[in-house]
Amino acid sequence: MSTRMSDLFVIGIGILVCLLLQCEAYYTVGGAEGWRADPSMTNWPKDRSFKAGDVLFFKYSSEDLGVVALTNSDAYKNCNIALDLTRTFHGSGNDLVVLQQGTIYFVAITKAYCIKGAKMMIDVK
Repeated sequence: MSTRMSDLFVIGIGILVCLLLQCEAYYTVGGAEGWRADPSMTNWPKDRSFKAGDVLFFKYSSEDLGVVALTNSDAYKNCNIALDLTRTFHGSGNDLVVLQQGTIYFVAITKAYCIKGAKMMIDVK
């Protein structure tokens, strides 16, 4: 399957998940450029309002950008996923994450990419 077709398939699955879970919104993290090691990723959530049940779509091409969801702010600040025993890994490159209420920190699985900016914090209402 071509990359374009697989992208459309994943987006279709995301929309189906939204319909089944009655999610409020579906977001492609990082917009058209996707999840990446860039300082702008930290600011990506700032103009958005997230609710429990919303779905985030993380699109990336490198294994090193695999997404880790954290609940520990020190793990987030220090890009040290070992500090968070409740961490959740996502590594397909086409990851769908259903948000739950609370503060969630997302970082790249590789510390070097996290330090370069592949990280963000989301407050979910």
